[in-house]
Amino acid sequence: MSKRIYKYPIPVSDEQIIRLPFGYRIISVQVQGLIPTIWAIVDDEQPMMVDVKVKTFVTGQELPDHHFLNYHGTYQLQGGNLVYHVFTDDAPF
Repeated sequence: MSKRIYKYPIPVSDEQIIRLPFGYRIISVQVQGLIPTIWAIVDDEQPMMVDVKVKTFVTGQELPDHHFLNYHGTYQLQGGNLVYHVFTDDAPF
């Protein structure tokens, strides 16, 4: 088992699926350059990959009423004029 921190760029989008090694742990969400990015601790020898549903909400946007959302971080674009909040949605697909 080899744990490392990897980055995963995400689009500015309401919802996307990213593939991560099973057992991942998201540790940060920030902008690198102009690209929103998730950093996660992963086992880079883990052969099993999982689809992770990532949801992004802007400040003031209504959130869905369920308990499957896990907050991971906030990032800002355009000098702080646009503020986004990133969650994973652990509801079954």
